[in-house]
Amino acid sequence: MMDSEQSYVGWQIIVETVQYVIEETDHRQNRVVLRDEDGTQRDISNDQFRELFALGAVVHSSGQSASSKRLGTPEENSETRFRELVLRKANELEQRGYSWPNRRTKIMEELEAHPMLTARKRPFPTVRTMQKWREQYLTEGKEGLRSKNFKSGNRVARYDQEFQEVVLDLLEKHFIEDDLKSIAWISRQAERVYLAQCKIEEKTPGPYGRKCVEAIVYSLPHAGLLSRRAGDKEANRRFLMAVEYQQVFTPLERVELDCSVLDVWCVDGDGNPIGRPNVCVAIDCATGVILGMQLSWSRPDAALVSRTVKEILEPKGRDFFLTHGIENDFQTCGTPQLLITDQGTENSGDVLHSVIDCSGLEWRKMIPGRPDRKPFIERFFLELSRFVTGFHGASQTSVIGPRDRTEKAKLEARLTLRQVETLLQRWRYDIYARMPRRRVQHVLRTVECPMQSWKRTSKECFPPLPPNPHQLREMFMVQAVTRKAQRYGIPYRGVTYHSPELASYLKRIGVPTEVDIRIDPNDIREIAVLDYLSGEHFFVPTKYEECPALSFDELARLRKETFTPEDEELKEKALIAAMALHLFEEEPKARTKTAKSKEKAAKEHRRQDILARSRKVMDRTGVSELPVSSEKPKFELPQKMPNFMNNGGNQ
Repeated sequence: MMDSEQSYVGWQIIVETVQYVIEETDHRQNRVVLRDEDGTQRDISNDQFRELFALGAVVHSSGQSASSKRLGTPEENSETRFRELVLRKANELEQRGYSWPNRRTKIMEELEAHPMLTARKRPFPTVRTMQKWREQYLTEGKEGLRSKNFKSGNRVARYDQEFQEVVLDLLEKHFIEDDLKSIAWISRQAERVYLAQCKIEEKTPGPYGRKCVEAIVYSLPHAGLLSRRAGDKEANRRFLMAVEYQQVFTPLERVELDCSVLDVWCVDGDGNPIGRPNVCVAIDCATGVILGMQLSWSRPDAALVSRTVKEILEPKGRDFFLTHGIENDFQTCGTPQLLITDQGTENSGDVLHSVIDCSGLEWRKMIPGRPDRKPFIERFFLELSRFVTGFHGASQTSVIGPRDRTEKAKLEARLTLRQVETLLQRWRYDIYARMPRRRVQHVLRTVECPMQSWKRTSKECFPPLPPNPHQLREMFMVQAVTRKAQRYGIPYRGVTYHSPELASYLKRIGVPTEVDIRIDPNDIREIAVLDYLSGEHFFVPTKYEECPALSFDELARLRKETFTPEDEELKEKALIAAMALHLFEEEPKARTKTAKSKEKAAKEHRRQDILARSRKVMDRTGVSELPVSSEKPKFELPQKMPNFMNNGGNQ
């Protein structure tokens, strides 16, 4: 749904350290009117406004952040997307002259078989409810549509431990063997047994009603069972959704993403040919703009796709354009309404599902073996293949195919992966973005280059804004486990997390206490902790400021190789020392000489990526900034090295 012009009137915005109030948003004139404390007005463009919003410089008129600090559940995010869908259709019907009652009737007919309405399991909203949703959206933006149900109910346990044990015993005895037992039957039996037990122990009974039983039942892990029972139905629903082909007219309305092998051989640092890299690309279907492009030596996986999706959502810093020598520093970022992928295994995983849920975008997987259902990205890869045929080491050309060109490509290979990435990024902005397309090749039927299409359509409609820094961080947090917080912090996988905000929270509720945490599997430097009192999450960094940006899988390998089982905590210097010795890397799996060289290059590329990310720090607002000293960190081995273990023996 496109953001309304009135949604941000009255909000506060900071431009070049000066605070303004938004007086008017006129996207057709490509301007946002601001006013400072002295009454002086200033205009900024839509692109400037979008970039400032993504950097967290736009806050609500009340002074609160533009986003909630609570990580929504998949059900809450689904409800938000449903409300957006209803308001979008109501807005379309309003322009056609429908009254509110007629709009509701028309929307009910259109959404009768929609998966969102079927999964919602609630009556269709009334006219007054739809009007209330619209008021909330106009005053608070998308955050106004988020469900507030999490604030209802008790802040303490609904039942005591004895009643929980009674219910679990009944479920263990009856439910597994006979799934015909109802919640009402379990409630009656639990009440009888629990009251008899309290009478014997001469104890005052606590709550024991049906809601208590439901709370216990719904907390059980039924996900695997439900997916097996609903497998055929779910597969059929996804098939029908994939068959549908959507016409696009506006930026970010439909984004297609796919991975492919690049048709060029690259060399390592010593100049030896080691193979062809993989590339993941996301393209805006309406304008043809490349929204994300990531290269990797490893096979396409969820981490590569997640990085590409993050590039779509996050504006690029000035250092990106300077690093690759790009002249046309053209910014494009935002939240797609629809993301199209194939059925590959790389398009799955906890991180990607968390990004989809938190961002509110719709995700569809196309039918296997039908590339025509992704025509925009397939056409782009054809353009990309034509471009790389001019590289040294191209594995095929328009004249010679890959079977006859491979050996010649190995001999001609001169470019490293970094050099290929720079060439592709320059081509992406300086050439492809300015390359006019024929009308028959353009979904908008205009003779425009992608950059012109983006700028023109962005004035005609207001594309969805990108997430602000807090939202972007929470998208990549997946559910972890419950941990016991102590006065010194929260230990998780050998790393201690602590901050002044955590200390203040623990002081209010007392220690030790159980806390729910979420993690980013690709970055161990911080976790998200749920504040039970406010129902919101806050971020807690590691106790050691210079902790490297390892993934939790790499941390597990490092701990296995470096530390004895008696070690309770990973010290900062030991982490850095282990990184210098490459102990976080996987065991070598390659057998051939070329495969070994490619595997070695992939590990070095990952190590450089860790070093680059480790040099960036997160401030309180979540903005990534380089420290004052941006020199490459020097690793120094500590005087006391940890014990190295191998099969239980010291080396």
